[in-house]
Amino acid sequence: MLSPRGAPESDIQTIGVAESARGRGLGRTLMLSLINEARTRGARQVFLEVRADNPSAQGLYRSLGFEDLGVRKGYYQPDNVDAVVMRLNIPTPEATLAAEDTSATDES
Repeated sequence: MLSPRGAPESDIQTIGVAESARGRGLGRTLMLSLINEARTRGARQVFLEVRADNPSAQGLYRSLGFEDLGVRKGYYQPDNVDAVVMRLNIPTPEATLAAEDTSATDES
């Protein structure tokens, strides 16, 4: 992750979970840790690129609040696969807790 202290933006460069370990929440845990570290360093937004042919990763990122910004054609080489550019506006810790409290109340 590229996230200079005090910079308003952070960029997640590369993450991965071994195929044999997928489906256990490791990617989500890793992403939450990176987002928290970006917040700690002062970032208000996190950006990333994800392969257009990786719907599982895209789904994970969307479930964390990332939104699609655009497409970079042929970004991943040598496969010539497009990249989906995504952004997360980092929620404040208070907003995150408030959202969790609201959803817990709705289920009661």
